Amino acid sequence: MAERERTANGASLPWPKHINAENFKAHSNFFVGQDETAILKGLLSIRTMVGVGMVVALFLPTKFLAIIAALMTLPQLVMTLARHFGIIEDKLRKAHPIYRGRWTAEIEGDFCVFHIGIILNGLIPSKELGEISKSFVAMHKELEAEPEKFGFFGSTTYSSQNRYVDLALTVQYWRSQDHLNAYARDHMGKHFPSMIWSSKVVKVSDHIGFWHESFKVHAGEYEAIYVNCPQILMGKAGTLVKAEGKRNTARGRLGITDGMDLDYAGITK
Repeated sequence: MAERERTANGASLPWPKHINAENFKAHSNFFVGQDETAILKGLLSIRTMVGVGMVVALFLPTKFLAIIAALMTLPQLVMTLARHFGIIEDKLRKAHPIYRGRWTAEIEGDFCVFHIGIILNGLIPSKELGEISKSFVAMHKELEAEPEKFGFFGSTTYSSQNRYVDLALTVQYWRSQDHLNAYARDHMGKHFPSMIWSSKVVKVSDHIGFWHESFKVHAGEYEAIYVNCPQILMGKAGTLVKAEGKRNTARGRLGITDGMDLDYAGITK
């Protein structure tokens, strides 16, 4: 791995101390608070769920419906209020604390950004969707268990609002494009057999689709801002620093100005 850990000018880069298996175990969505049913839930429309509830209501006495509604609603309501007022510990918020104020992120040297997603082209979830979802989670756990070995900086995953266009997207950060390509072709890793499986599936069915994009990012040729956010995206893969001084504005963070170009509007303070 060391020979691939280079910047554009060939200088060696030390591995970021905050990126390690222990931190991933404590703060990653794949280990803390992961909802493996989120995609399937997203496939059910509100109309469908309300319709099912109305049909069930036809066969149950009013008292039973009231009891069921209370059992489904009150525990969640009580737990939400208890977490909000600090009566009980909120494990998800503890794993993903809010950084108040304005912050930006920095990564030393060049790095690689990788977008990967899956698409459900059919109307009904399939066995293939379940297989690719399990493989997706397994690969992330493998990467987060040994991030330095693979050159993996971390990822953030999102579900789409429009499943006909996309279903889920993960934004990953890597030490380099070489690290990303090496992992993809590692016969001993989780990705390679999944790549073989998916290449066979797409030959016989268009029910499932997937895609990816990768970008080489040169040192300093990026900017980011996070206002009252937990560590997400590059803010998790890199190091968070206060967005002040020359980092006050997007043009300042790109090194174009001294960060005072929006002082006249008073919107960066």
